[in-house]
Amino acid sequence: MDEDGLSLGAPTRGEAAGREHGRLQARMDVDLSDFITLAVETKLLLNYPKPLVAVLPVALAVSVVRFSGTLSISFIPGSANNATMLAFSFLDDYRLDFSVRSLVGSRSRLQDVPKIASLVEARLHTWFDERAVEPRFQQIELPSMWPRKKNTRGGEEVGSGSEPASMSRAKGKEIERDLREEARREVEAEARARGEADGIEQEGLRWRRRARGEGEYAMPGSMPGLNMT
Repeated sequence: MDEDGLSLGAPTRGEAAGREHGRLQARMDVDLSDFITLAVETKLLLNYPKPLVAVLPVALAVSVVRFSGTLSISFIPGSANNATMLAFSFLDDYRLDFSVRSLVGSRSRLQDVPKIASLVEARLHTWFDERAVEPRFQQIELPSMWPRKKNTRGGEEVGSGSEPASMSRAKGKEIERDLREEARREVEAEARARGEADGIEQEGLRWRRRARGEGEYAMPGSMPGLNMT
């Protein structure tokens, strides 16, 4: 939508740059069938024909019985000095039904006075029309939510304060190469340790053969005179 609320249609590449100050608008149908009740107890002061001539207790219970209408929501992108705004309003063909129950008096009580019900309904409709029904709307300031090119991060491009993707890949390859080199060194050290252990065992075997004679092998802990060849 443009700034006046008129539909722009699908933009072309040449038109996209000139629509920085457009807005995203959505409309949805709302239908509420439930009871939302507000109860109030107060007093009615009568000042005629003289001040405080009478005091009447009044109990009111106002319930929203049915609400239906079309809600219009717009996201208005901000500029360098203005924040992103959320604007919403209802179309004027909405339906808002109330149920008003009243009780007036202390001893002789009047219940559900029609004049009181019509007065309360008129005041509530006027209050809603003056705040959230077109052409009036509510506008709320939001954080910077509008997607902009300068706020984009990631991908192959260089962002402010970030490194190129090629540099990140080079670092990844360097780390992988270091890990492989460290693993190779560990395998070689383990092989050397195993070789040294085998050499010590072979040296001990040769020493025992020389002690018992050439070609003879003495079983450690065996009985004297019992040789294995």
